[in-house]
Amino acid sequence: MGIKEITMKNIKSVIVIGAMLLGFNYSAQTIKYKEIYSMIKSGKTSEALPHLVTFLKEEPKHANGNYWAGKIYYEKANANKSSQQADSSILYFKQGVENLSELDLNPLNASRFPDVTGEDMAVKVENGKKWMQSKISEMEALKIQLVKSERVVGNNKQTENVKINNKPKNNKVTQPTKIVVSPNLTKQPDFEKRYKDEIFKAESLSDYYAERGRFLSADSIFESNIINWEVEVVRKERTKVKNDSLHTVLNKTQLAFQASNKCPNCAENGAKEFIKKLLVGFDKELLTATGREKGKLEDAKQFYNESLKNNKFIPYYYSNTMAQVIIDYKKPGMGSVHPIRLIKENGKWIGLEKHDKLEEKFNPSKEEDELFQLWNRTLPESK
Repeated sequence: MGIKEITMKNIKSVIVIGAMLLGFNYSAQTIKYKEIYSMIKSGKTSEALPHLVTFLKEEPKHANGNYWAGKIYYEKANANKSSQQADSSILYFKQGVENLSELDLNPLNASRFPDVTGEDMAVKVENGKKWMQSKISEMEALKIQLVKSERVVGNNKQTENVKINNKPKNNKVTQPTKIVVSPNLTKQPDFEKRYKDEIFKAESLSDYYAERGRFLSADSIFESNIINWEVEVVRKERTKVKNDSLHTVLNKTQLAFQASNKCPNCAENGAKEFIKKLLVGFDKELLTATGREKGKLEDAKQFYNESLKNNKFIPYYYSNTMAQVIIDYKKPGMGSVHPIRLIKENGKWIGLEKHDKLEEKFNPSKEEDELFQLWNRTLPESK
């Protein structure tokens, strides 16, 4: 009996301890990524960061989480001149580069990567990886500059002098005022901040290259950066003028098509009916979906429900039998959703999914599609 009683007591103890541990684990679970992203979106990045780090320990391949962790640490490293934060930024950006895919940049998630641009998902993936790689290089350059600063401040000046004796002392922007800056730049709203940033980048990159045996003066890098900045500004201004003119011409064509496709038998209503069918499909999939898949379906459902209630549907007609409809939810700092493709079959506009039997009838030429892309980019942003 004694042995049995002890055994039973042990079993009861294990059960109680197990229950306590389960309760502890449950209470210590990380908050959902959706909640973390809401904090980031509202500007509470410092509050979101510890939750994000904890989340990424469980989901290290989450591309958007790594993108934001890298970006937040990037900003902190630059602000605090912190080598440790630079290391963290590099770590998360590298994980972001490794795991970014077209799935992460689908129409419903693209707005979560505000620095990533491109006409289609494949281009966005490439551009996203390039952008993160560029930030990794900047963080590496920052680390080198910080190490050198620490050496100069510390007691190892003699050792440092020996190390740099064989390279030119060209790692400082000596006279930036000699470089002529045009009014195109000085009238930019962020001119002062960007100008200081370019000096810092030039000095960091000069050290970065010197460590690798390439001796480029900070002055030459800075001057090159200023020239590239001016080219960027001029190109944007010219593109805006060209696009404004193009949008006026294309609008006339679209007004003619809209006159031939008045609601209720219009492409906008066809897109709305298509979304209603998608929502029915989401409800069915949610019955069995779990984890990340369930979260994405819930996000998609929420987005499309809100779109039906609040967002404007803008049609673009290639012809009277082929069109695309844009859900107008563009806002500053956000991406845009891929348009809904439609064809007119038996007098009715029908939305197309991937691998739809009717998909072969949606076949705009390359030139027609380029015009659509240009028209799409010139749409005014929603307020």
